[in-house]
Amino acid sequence: GTPTSLVEITNITVDGLTGTAENLYDIVANPDVVSDWTFTNIVVNSTIIGNCSGEPSNVKC
Repeated sequence: GTPTSLVEITNITVDGLTGTAENLYDIVANPDVVSDWTFTNIVVNSTIIGNCSGEPSNVKC
């Protein structure tokens, strides 16, 4: 769906996340209210990969 929430999601850091997952879920965020997300050293293997929408420009899904 289309994200409409105006709740700010800022200053998120995820570092050193590893593992396996049966399903990776879609992440949908309103791009007008998200900023300063940092993901480093992420290695997750999955047979089914979800999608991202609205993530900050520095986040690559």
